Order: sequence, then structure tokens, then C-alpha cells
Amino acid sequence: MQPLLTCIYVGNAVALILHEMDAVRWEEWKLFRLPGGDTGFLGLHVPLLAMVLVGLVGLEHLTWWGLLIALAVGLSGLMAFGIHTYQRRGGVAAFGTLPSRLILWATLVLSLPQIGLSVYALL
Repeated sequence: MQPLLTCIYVGNAVALILHEMDAVRWEEWKLFRLPGGDTGFLGLHVPLLAMVLVGLVGLEHLTWWGLLIALAVGLSGLMAFGIHTYQRRGGVAAFGTLPSRLILWATLVLSLPQIGLSVYALL
């Protein structure tokens, strides 16, 4: 189970990082009214990306905190898909291009088993 979870985690981390790169293009800080503009948005991602990398190390050693971060990353992917799908249905054009939608679908497809495997391993 652990090698499968690690593979899914890496794939989902790549999808989420691509989503965040796409978020810069869509100026996501404006969608959520985040302070600091693009500089603040990029600064916010330093600890987030560090946590994703630390989580991979913890997951490789099957630590409880690695599994917890894996769960958090999976939930983040689920939230990204849900929030942006909801926004698009409400008329927001952001993340409506085919590449943006494919990235969001990838996060959904990878997040669901990642959440399940993480919860199973934590129990």
C-alpha cells in the first residue's frame, strides 16, 4: 500500500503544483481577495511547497506526520477541484480553459484514492 500511496502522492503533488502555476496566470489572489498581490501569493506558497516535500519524506518512512500531510494534500486537491468548479458554474471565467480543467480533474482523480489510502494507513 505504501508504494502506491507514494506514487499517487507524487502525481497529485505535481498536479497541485501545476494548478498553482496556473493560478498565477489566473491571478488567483484577486479571486480570493488575498493581500499582497502576486508577491504575497508567491510568498504564501513557500511554506506550502516545503510542506509537500517534507510530507513526501515522511510518507517514504511511513510516519504518522507524513500520512497526515498526505491526507492534507489530498484534501487540498479535492478542495481546489470543488472551489474552482463551483466558481466556474457561478460565471467566473478563471480555470475554464482545457488545460486548467484537466489539471483540476487530475487533482480530483488522484485526491480521492490518496485520501482513502491515507485515512486507512492512519487507522
